Amino acid sequence: MVSADPMVTANQMIKLTRIELTLFFFLFCALALTFGGHGASVDENLIIQVLDSFVERGELTVTKMFQALPGPDEKYYSRYGFGFPLVLLPFYLLGSLLEAVAGKHDLFYRDPHFFMLLWGQVFFTAATGWVLYRVCRELGGSVKVAVALSLGLIFGTTFWPYSQALYRLTFSALMLLLVLRAGLVYLRSNRGGALVAIVLLEGFGLNVREDLAIAFLGIGLYLAARASWRGRLLLLSAFFLGAMLGFCLWLGHNYLRFGTVWIENYADLAFHESWLISMPAMLYGKKFGLLWYSPILLFFPLAFSACRKSGMVPLWILGLYIFMAYFCLYASSTFYHGGQCFGPRHMYFILPFVLLPLIPYFETASKRLWGAWWALVAVGMLFNAPGLYAHHGKYESFFDAPPFWDLLWTYPQHPYVLLWDELDFWWFRTLCLHPLSLWPLLFLALVALTAYCGFRLWQAVFQSTETGNSPHA
Repeated sequence: MVSADPMVTANQMIKLTRIELTLFFFLFCALALTFGGHGASVDENLIIQVLDSFVERGELTVTKMFQALPGPDEKYYSRYGFGFPLVLLPFYLLGSLLEAVAGKHDLFYRDPHFFMLLWGQVFFTAATGWVLYRVCRELGGSVKVAVALSLGLIFGTTFWPYSQALYRLTFSALMLLLVLRAGLVYLRSNRGGALVAIVLLEGFGLNVREDLAIAFLGIGLYLAARASWRGRLLLLSAFFLGAMLGFCLWLGHNYLRFGTVWIENYADLAFHESWLISMPAMLYGKKFGLLWYSPILLFFPLAFSACRKSGMVPLWILGLYIFMAYFCLYASSTFYHGGQCFGPRHMYFILPFVLLPLIPYFETASKRLWGAWWALVAVGMLFNAPGLYAHHGKYESFFDAPPFWDLLWTYPQHPYVLLWDELDFWWFRTLCLHPLSLWPLLFLALVALTAYCGFRLWQAVFQSTETGNSPHA
């Protein structure tokens, strides 16, 4: 357990805060450079309809569409619940403000609400990287390792392309990390507020995705194993209360909207798929293979020895449990492929827990090992890049997407509709269609800010001589 150091100076705290802010702004700005600005799936359309209905009419109704069910009032409602639309509400209101100022302009694909909601997904992705950094620090990782794992997660895995799509999975990862961090804070400080945070975060998280219960169970047992008898009782009580709160809200929502407490999250979802077919496809298949799109997973089995030497085997077991639980669950489902999407959609949100056991592995890593890490991050970036630059409503993998350079020389042919074979970068379209405006200057400012944050981050990481404090995690 990491203990609080009373001798930490104010200057050290300010320095740590600056590193965190620099990391967050670098992640946000870098993701903003590859911003898409439009949706491409029916799931995203369902979320925007829920928000439209709530803000404009005070309801939660949607049109008759995929993943919508009729209620007792014969109106249709979303199967996905209220959690994710609720956290997106501030960004929807920003979209209303944008519409009031600029109208339904071509720049925003004539849908300023959807445009701002997608900026919310960029924010959540950057926040996930930042919270992973905080968790690494709570577990005793050095600044260098914490930053490396954060950058590897966001840019070396499917988190990168899904920063531009309005799915619930990225926010689900953020909720899991926040619960873990709240538990670690409790272990370090015995603060009752951390237990309250666990209850509220878990309760809300279960209304973002019900299957987060699997991960919450593992996190609760991991934290309880590290606590004293009194702390163990309080932690397990907090996780139990959070689960009860979450499921009561979920079941209550179902009863009010659909007239029944139990509904399936996905229509036509069954769990009878053969693992002989689905598991290889999910692990190394061309479209869904995690090892293609998140190759840094290869380090996870190698980290066991380092975890054993540093007393962090429980953390490694937690990562293994979460990975295998969801891997087996989705591999047995008829939706193991994730539907019409880019790469391995269903599994990417649990990747932070596969990376956390790498903390002791990289604390004493050689330059060669660090070189291997950044090489695999680069491979992940290569395979995930088509999910950014190629229209993810048509191209669903690295292997069927056109080369970047073929799209780069294709000038946008429509002011507000992205054609299938155009470069799917909002900034590229904006600069091509509005070259004599302020947008080129704003783009250069964003590039400069990204470069500045990246340079300061590089200074903080590679000029730091700090090492981790080897907690027994």
